[in-house]
Amino acid sequence: MLDFLGEGYFAKACFVIAVSSTLLFLLKLVFFSFFGGGADFDSEVDAAGSDDAMQHNSSFTFISLQSILVFLMGFGWIGLAGVLEWKLGSITAFLVAFMVGIVFMALSVWLMFQVKKLSRVRENSINDALSKMGRAYTRFSSNGPGQIQIELHGHLSTVNAMNYRNEEILAFDAVQVVAIKDGVLYVQKV
Repeated sequence: MLDFLGEGYFAKACFVIAVSSTLLFLLKLVFFSFFGGGADFDSEVDAAGSDDAMQHNSSFTFISLQSILVFLMGFGWIGLAGVLEWKLGSITAFLVAFMVGIVFMALSVWLMFQVKKLSRVRENSINDALSKMGRAYTRFSSNGPGQIQIELHGHLSTVNAMNYRNEEILAFDAVQVVAIKDGVLYVQKV
């Protein structure tokens, strides 16, 4: 069936690996594009080697379905090119394909890590908000709840707050954080 690849088993194996991993990668891409891609079949590996390496909330994922498919695509296509186009021996083509697969896998992991950094929720210390100025995001009734926009650690954040005074605060009015009690910001109109 794969006679066009010649007599070598390595070229045939590379062809099967390359085509099947590419098809699975495209299937995964199409499936997650239409049905949502929030989940991946990940196995967590801690690069620092700490005791909690297998915890689910680790932020660094090295071995995942995507990284394995990317490794196999790189390995398969470069192995096939090494044997057919570059006329390398099977062992040399295997070594080159393995190294390229590792590089592709590392690039995939690095790109996913960068994407995760973009979507990471920044946890700001509420205590740093004391005495800061901001804007009411929603209307506050007298001594009632609402939301404000305030800059914390160089980022504009929308946080819940309570009106400290008996006066109404309208949306977009300037406010100042005057107290923090039990993790709740108390603001007054400026």
